[in-house]
Amino acid sequence: SQGLKRGREEVQRLQSASKRRDTGSRQAQQGQTEPRELEQAQRAVLGMLETGQRAGVLSFLGQVPPPVLADLVLHNMGRLPQPPPGVKDPRAPWVGERGLQVLLHGLSGPVEISASDEDPTALLARTRQEAIAALGDMREAEKRKLRREAVQRMLEADAEEHDELDCAVRGLVMSRMVVLGALAAPTGKDGVLDVLLDHILAMYQVSKGHELALTVLYTIFTSELAMRKAEGGAGKAKELPLYAQVFTGLLKRVREGLPPHERVLAKLLLEAPRLETDVVLSNLEEMLFPLETQHTPEDAQEDEMRAEVQSLALTVLRDLVLHRPHVRFPCLRLVLRCSTAKAQELRGKSIRLLANKMFPVGFLGPDIEKFAVEKLQELKGSSEAKAEEISAGSELLFALCTKKHSLLMELHRVYAEAPSAMKECIYQSVDTLAKTVGAKSPTLPVLVNSCPTGSEDLMLRMLSVLAEHGALPGEVASALVERYRATKDVRFTLPALPTLKKEEIMARLPELVAGLPVRQFQTALGLCLRSRNQVGGLTPVDVLYGLHMIDPRAGQVPLAKVKDAITCCFKLPQVFDGPALSTALHKLMELTPFPLMFMRTVIQTISAQPSLKP
Repeated sequence: SQGLKRGREEVQRLQSASKRRDTGSRQAQQGQTEPRELEQAQRAVLGMLETGQRAGVLSFLGQVPPPVLADLVLHNMGRLPQPPPGVKDPRAPWVGERGLQVLLHGLSGPVEISASDEDPTALLARTRQEAIAALGDMREAEKRKLRREAVQRMLEADAEEHDELDCAVRGLVMSRMVVLGALAAPTGKDGVLDVLLDHILAMYQVSKGHELALTVLYTIFTSELAMRKAEGGAGKAKELPLYAQVFTGLLKRVREGLPPHERVLAKLLLEAPRLETDVVLSNLEEMLFPLETQHTPEDAQEDEMRAEVQSLALTVLRDLVLHRPHVRFPCLRLVLRCSTAKAQELRGKSIRLLANKMFPVGFLGPDIEKFAVEKLQELKGSSEAKAEEISAGSELLFALCTKKHSLLMELHRVYAEAPSAMKECIYQSVDTLAKTVGAKSPTLPVLVNSCPTGSEDLMLRMLSVLAEHGALPGEVASALVERYRATKDVRFTLPALPTLKKEEIMARLPELVAGLPVRQFQTALGLCLRSRNQVGGLTPVDVLYGLHMIDPRAGQVPLAKVKDAITCCFKLPQVFDGPALSTALHKLMELTPFPLMFMRTVIQTISAQPSLKP
């Protein structure tokens, strides 16, 4: 009990001292724990061994902070028992990881330690001198091979026999060996770093790799950061070449060596102590935009894997944007770039990510909104933009409009100044947007009252789509009436046509023919005939009869407008079918004289419905 009590007191003292010390200058000088603390920890172990308190030793080692325990292991490397002469068994307890286990759990067993042993700091210095002397006659290639094989043996030991503490200490020991080795020569030359990274990747297969990876990254990061600060101040600390080398190698191995559905990459980048921005972005770009190859039918499985990799990359970007401020906006720009990609699947995924997850976040919304508007304006200024480019470039703004209805005004501003080809593309794509926004949106009355000049047809198209699915709210209808009274523009009566009676529509028919473009008149036909199957509703026969009653010679409606209006009827064959055309012609034949457009309509009828030919 006295041994356990002494161990607890020593652990508390070590932990308190660890919090107080200045780690930066000390790590810069030695890359390890302060010698005085190691000496005190060593003496605590010796004291418990002298009284036979093995349980106290194990309890003490289990409570010592992992960095201190790792350095305690390195200090005691010289105490490993020597192998018997002629024995070369790689599994012997004095070799590699087995020897490390002797130091961790066998201080009270096979290693004999007495109070008369020399000071730990002096022992470490003497051991290093002896090792340097032994290596003096070796060639550089032999030294690199020796270091690589030594690390390989330590890492290849059976990890399943070790608990979490042993794994953490092993990671700390390996990391500090890499840091100390980098002071003398680049670790890449002896292959130690590659061996360590390959081992971490292998450990991921048994669900222990992430903890080991973080241990290595944090140890190398803190050690190199302290050394750089000591060498050149804060400016020097921004350059961490060893950490960048380790981070880059580990990121590449995890990305290429593990399946994307495990989401290991996202977890690693979220918890790493520092992200190398250029390295992260280049890896994510390769995942999102792989080199295009000639597609063959056998590539279906490859396409599925590519889609899964792209989904992982977008997930990683989402997490980095939301949780890693240092790389937030570079990653956001990459997601925005994906939102206009040629590949429809990638474009759709990124747009949904932006609209549903990122746009609602206050500090991200303005940048996303600005990009969407500027992208559409950029296409507006390009006279060579194709329909596919315009559609892809407008999808993000459409998606944002469903989340923030006031952006409809920005859409109409761009539309008002756009060339005719771009207007046509947006006009044909707006139906789904209108249905998603809904007739009850408070933005619609404002849009009716103040839509930019030149965008009225887009606004009316949205309202007409909504009117096809039910009567418009009173505020919207009132705004349309006021706009019509102020401008005398018959286009503003379009969305209200379903609410008018048959007689009212027939009375306004000449005005609709004279004032509406062909495209909008066809929309008006659909709205007028929505109630054609109801009792007392306007029928196709009524429309054809009413159009022929318009006399161009009266000067109110141009002849060309009347021709276009009648031709619009023949473009709706499901509505103006054979029976409807036949009934309308028989009704017109009863008139004396025949209407001006009668014979033209007969010719069009025979062409559209050959079965009606006598």
